[in-house]
Amino acid sequence: MAEVNGKSKRIFHEDFVLHSLRHTMLTRLGESGVDAFTIMRIAGHSSIVVSQRYIHPTPEALAKRLAVRY
Repeated sequence: MAEVNGKSKRIFHEDFVLHSLRHTMLTRLGESGVDAFTIMRIAGHSSIVVSQRYIHPTPEALAKRLAVRY
């Protein structure tokens, strides 16, 4: 909490949770082309199935990948 005008204020919105940062990081890794096995190791998942949910590239990321390969 931070002091503002002598009152404690919450820095983060109430709905914000640390898991949001973790999810964002893993999603960004997936979007940047990191494979599911690497994400699994980084996140400490016990199953590749869990890690695959972070591999959902945006249309822009797909277009970028296709442009590099072809």
